[in-house]
Amino acid sequence: MSLRSLYLFILPFAVLFSTSAYSTSRTVAVLWDSGESDARFYTYSLVHRKLEVLLNHYGLMASYFDVNEDGFKKSDIAPEKYHALLTWFSDDQTKNVKEVRAAYRDWFKSKKKVLTLGQMGLFYDEKEETYDLSDINNTLKLVGLEYEDHQYETPLGLKVQILTDRKNVEFERSFKFEIPAVKVFKSIDEKNEILVNIEDIINNKVSPVVLKNDQFFMVHAGLDIFFNPLLKYTQWRINPFLLMDWLVGDANQPKPDTTTINGKRIYYGHVDGDAFINISDIDRTSISGKILLDQVLEKYKLPTTISFVIAELDLKHLGKPSYQNIAKEIASKEYIELASHTYFHPLSWATVPSQHDIDAYLDDPSKYKGGPILAYQPADKKLIYEREIKGSLDFINQKIAPKGKESKFILWSGSCEPPEEALEVINKYGLINMNGGDSRFDKDFPSYSHLLPLYRQVGGMTQFYSSNTNEIPYTFNWTGPFSGFSKVIETFKNTESPHRIKPINIYYHFYSAEKRSSLIALDAVYKWVSEQDHFPIFTSEYPAIVQGFQSAQITRTSDGSYLLKDYGELKTFRIDHQNLSPDYEKSKNVIGHRLINDSLYLFLGTASTTQLYLTKNKVKSTYLRWSDYRLSKFDVKTTGIEIAGTSLLHKQMNVYVADKKFETHPQVESFSYADGFATILFKETNISLSLGYKK
Repeated sequence: MSLRSLYLFILPFAVLFSTSAYSTSRTVAVLWDSGESDARFYTYSLVHRKLEVLLNHYGLMASYFDVNEDGFKKSDIAPEKYHALLTWFSDDQTKNVKEVRAAYRDWFKSKKKVLTLGQMGLFYDEKEETYDLSDINNTLKLVGLEYEDHQYETPLGLKVQILTDRKNVEFERSFKFEIPAVKVFKSIDEKNEILVNIEDIINNKVSPVVLKNDQFFMVHAGLDIFFNPLLKYTQWRINPFLLMDWLVGDANQPKPDTTTINGKRIYYGHVDGDAFINISDIDRTSISGKILLDQVLEKYKLPTTISFVIAELDLKHLGKPSYQNIAKEIASKEYIELASHTYFHPLSWATVPSQHDIDAYLDDPSKYKGGPILAYQPADKKLIYEREIKGSLDFINQKIAPKGKESKFILWSGSCEPPEEALEVINKYGLINMNGGDSRFDKDFPSYSHLLPLYRQVGGMTQFYSSNTNEIPYTFNWTGPFSGFSKVIETFKNTESPHRIKPINIYYHFYSAEKRSSLIALDAVYKWVSEQDHFPIFTSEYPAIVQGFQSAQITRTSDGSYLLKDYGELKTFRIDHQNLSPDYEKSKNVIGHRLINDSLYLFLGTASTTQLYLTKNKVKSTYLRWSDYRLSKFDVKTTGIEIAGTSLLHKQMNVYVADKKFETHPQVESFSYADGFATILFKETNISLSLGYKK
């Protein structure tokens, strides 16, 4: 992101679950309405901005359909194609409302799950004659509901009746003094479970506002999420984990997990290239790039991806030989991976910027005379996607990168909203991309609703989001306090427990080496991360894990096992059930497991297909509990184990061996044993050996 970028809450699964008798897609069809805002892209929808991160956490993906499009048809979201239907509208008016009602009816008749939050989108459009109470209720009666054609609007005359555990419906925010106006419904099926009623105490009537049955879950507007208009944050009222548990259904279903490798939480770090050449206040002589290298990167040596804005290095623009020499010094470090942060740093990625981008990135929008908005101005004053992407990488690979460290990785700049044409360049040259998303969860934004999903899709292509936001939002667009980035530690903690929902991602710019307080904050972040039990990877590796999430297929077989395939670089699956373990005697390509936050994390070997059997019995076989190594071999033999792998940093492994112990080995520094587990400390970060049991 750029210095002037605004913090926005902007910010999907074609994986199959099946048995020999039936199959269900992991994709959720999502209806959204572009007419509810000035935005015309689904990344501004409530589902994408608030809930899709939970869909991803539960192994689900979202496919979006705009009901505001002239060509919207119910056949687009035929129930047989999807796992469930999800809607979340913010107002009553819905274009194509008759078609929306027809789509609801198809879904209700299919007996597949339908989750509605906010408004349901089935009342009327801009034409009053489309309001048809009979048609509305003919739709709703299919799920045991009836609309009574009026709403409660006087808060003083209303009372909330909570008929469930309060944590289910006051998850992050209570209803105290905040009773919303609601449409009046009547439950007409005894199978319905009402979680919350709104009572009209004047007329002695009640209306269900949070209601569910086996097929349908309704959460009325105001009961879904709380919007704080002053402080600009949101909080969940309904427990979104309750929604996801209901939506998925099968608690034993393995979920592809993007947070963990071999039992340890993933860490990756990346630096956007802005301000590499800025003179730092630390000594008022050195550029920020040199200060960052000397005072943070060399101190901690955590694997980090460093990007550059080429206009700051190119001698034809702002570059100097001394700048290039410092960039080369950084690039030479073993713990550094290289990336591009574009050539001229587009702020808006549109060749014709939107008014939103004009207002966001220009000091005086009234003086805008047309053309692209770039941080640095090329001579031709054009935004050329090939130059920004492929051209910038060519410069790095030819001028900066040591031999063997060439980069194929682009970190988006500015708005981080590349259009289809830009992503076509990525695909054309087989490049990797990341940035956007801006997730945070701290005291200022105290909610899971400020966490964004794994990616956005544009024209069938994928932009991979970073896992956390950077220092710019934390420092109010770099206006201060400059120590604000230390708050990212709160996000790291909140996304680890009680649910590991994100990896650790230290994401910042060279700006952080410009001010003393920002450098102190950055040092605190690195210190905290270095003290955690993490699995470091280079940032360019993470998109491949997410691609594995997208492509993975999970099949339930006739004997109750699960067949996993097409998961690529994703090697961890999670089961939210602490009383189960892998049956290692029957399973194939499952090398280990670990219980984390009452969930079972499963680790896969190198085979492209995995057969998973689960058991409630105590595990007696040798298995991997955790490892610092990415393993190319973990073979359990009756006489010991054969292992091979590499690590970027740490050199330990923990293996369940029951009462057995290993023979010494020249590649091993030490063994320690406790509670049936052997912790092995190796001498090197590259290992290949056979460890035999003592006789």
